[in-house]
Amino acid sequence: PSAPDWAYLAGVIDGEGHISVVSLRDGKFLQRRLVVTNTNLPLLISIARRFGGRIHGHKEVGPKRQRASFEWYGYGQWATEIVRGVLPYLQGKREEAELFLSLDRRDRDPVDRRCITPELRGAQQAAAREIIVLRARKWTFTDIPEDLGRCKPPKTHCPAGHPYPTDRRQRKWCKE
Repeated sequence: PSAPDWAYLAGVIDGEGHISVVSLRDGKFLQRRLVVTNTNLPLLISIARRFGGRIHGHKEVGPKRQRASFEWYGYGQWATEIVRGVLPYLQGKREEAELFLSLDRRDRDPVDRRCITPELRGAQQAAAREIIVLRARKWTFTDIPEDLGRCKPPKTHCPAGHPYPTDRRQRKWCKE
């Protein structure tokens, strides 16, 4: 793929994807995983044809207005190569990608060549935990820099500043 292809894929991963590590066999193995979830199947087919990987569909659930979603995904060395290719172009998930790539080391135990050393396993598990923490970040309007046009805070329904409940049926008015 060309540089614009990698840059485009990086934008898709930044917006719709996740870079993660899954623990297998009681933590003895860590599986690297890359997933992009979207409702636009032609987009995912185009990406799969250009970069490889597989596509999985999810059944339509919930209200009738909700569309079916699809995942373009891959594991292991393939996912590592894709993340390595998009790394120069990633913005929002760069930190996760760097940690993800740090898991690719192949130091083996000198006694049992099939296993990684305990020190490396500890370092990999620490990196995997850090990826989980990064993925759990919750952004709010207060994270927007003021010079970039911070949006207005949510409306409140009383002088005490309590926000409107999202569901009208649960709205309880303050006595204040």
